[in-house]
Amino acid sequence: MKIYTARQAVLNHKKRLVAYELLFRNSRANSFPTVDSVIATSKLIADSQFIIGLRRLTSGKKALIKFPHLGILQKQPELLPSNDFIVELMTDFVPNQEVYEACRSLFHKNYVLALDPYTPDFDWQPYCNLCRLVKFDISRTPLNTVIADINKLKQQKNIKLMATKIETHEDFELAKQLGFDYFQGYFLCRPQLIEQQDMVSHSQTVVLLYTELVKEELNYDKIANLVEQDAALCYKLLRFINSGLFPTREEINSIKQGLIYLGDQNAKRFLNLVVTAHFAKDKPHELIRMSTIRAKFCDVIAQKIAPSLKSKSFLVGLFSLLDAIFDRSMDVIIKQLPLGKDISDALIGQENLNRNILELVLSYESGNWQKIESQCNKLKLDQADLPAFYYEAIKWSDILYNCTQQEDPL
Repeated sequence: MKIYTARQAVLNHKKRLVAYELLFRNSRANSFPTVDSVIATSKLIADSQFIIGLRRLTSGKKALIKFPHLGILQKQPELLPSNDFIVELMTDFVPNQEVYEACRSLFHKNYVLALDPYTPDFDWQPYCNLCRLVKFDISRTPLNTVIADINKLKQQKNIKLMATKIETHEDFELAKQLGFDYFQGYFLCRPQLIEQQDMVSHSQTVVLLYTELVKEELNYDKIANLVEQDAALCYKLLRFINSGLFPTREEINSIKQGLIYLGDQNAKRFLNLVVTAHFAKDKPHELIRMSTIRAKFCDVIAQKIAPSLKSKSFLVGLFSLLDAIFDRSMDVIIKQLPLGKDISDALIGQENLNRNILELVLSYESGNWQKIESQCNKLKLDQADLPAFYYEAIKWSDILYNCTQQEDPL
């Protein structure tokens, strides 16, 4: 399988190369695909750092990488060495304190931040105090309409200005006259597409890793055993350890040693990135999140009515969307996973207690109140408990993925 990354040159006023912006691509069509921005950034990091190598991609120059605000909250930038790249905070959200604090944390960890792009609609000044670069997309914000903003930013000694979408010689000259430091656009240089062969992880291994990721405590023996079965994962893990983020004081002689060396937090970040990038193949991130909500919802219901089935019900909920994720029938998928018969039966629709719990969860999702009442009676469960159970599942999923509970309005 091929992986694709585009890089677009960033030039100074003498048209000399100073950096490259890395852009996610999923085909030879050199344009941004219709993909969730968090997934796009995960795939870009996984490919550029763990397959090709960031410095190799940028020929030793600084890289600029876009991060959506959810990616900032999930601490995606901390998967890369701070001295290799600039964190571009995408400004397609309403500024809020939570994102500001996450940016502030990155700033104090010596990450260089950029605002991408600056818009006059919101007060970005608190973020500008943390940024060393502010980008202006002149196709969206013509320079002659924001001269006052430009002059105000130029008064801040630590901030450099960059004009993007430079399409003509006139655009370039105007930006220079206004005092911009860096320039990017088709007039100067179009994005170059870089094609590499990916090291593909096996879907079954990634799914089993996923089950370990959602547990409160990592089982290093199980995870190491899974990673050791997959050459691609071994390679990416060792690249991550050797990325420059961690001082390697000792040789790594086993996968388990490498995972322990990373520690729980960094190991989970790595696994989360690998799983997200793997599931990124034309799949909305919401499918993955919904499966974690179902898992916890089933788990909480089982805890109430049959505690001994708690862990099995969790797996039934977690795997209930595998057919949608992999575009294959559940029968085929189940044959490839070492699951117990009662879990497998529940997933393919055979009636048992785990299946009944899943049916209740599915009915609650769809708002089928008549069926909910019937299933609660069958399970001897008080229907009034369900809203609290569902809220607990959503809250758990939000914590797991470090998501905010403020969704964009439809």
